[in-house]
Amino acid sequence: MSLHGSCACNNIQFIWRCDNSRLTPRACQCSYCLAHNAAYVTQAGSPVAIHINNQLFHATHQHGSHSAVFHECTKCQQVVFVSADIEGEIYAALNSQCLHQQNQLLAPVKRNFSQQSAKQKKQRWQQNWCKPTTITINNTALPKP
Repeated sequence: MSLHGSCACNNIQFIWRCDNSRLTPRACQCSYCLAHNAAYVTQAGSPVAIHINNQLFHATHQHGSHSAVFHECTKCQQVVFVSADIEGEIYAALNSQCLHQQNQLLAPVKRNFSQQSAKQKKQRWQQNWCKPTTITINNTALPKP
């Protein structure tokens, strides 16, 4: 199935092809994710295509272990997704608040990963996050970090 999503102003949009009909968002308990009301959905091996319409309203942030990159729309102030480059592959987790098909979501579960090392986080992301992930800005591929 294809699920669609975007920030409130549609500057950052995505199409996600996943197999799950019911998704359980994981609500990270770090201060950044709590402040942005972010809860993430993923499925290993599921492709996601992300398109950024106007790069002027796209901001990235890193915090914690600095292993992941949080992508925000500065126009509507929403975190849309988080990505990580692991061994040359881009993995992503999508903010469930940005999914258009909210009826596909179960209640979020709280998760705290602050005790994991950067290596443990990357291993978990490789096992659980969406891949392949393509990110384009006005039909130009975003360079890998």
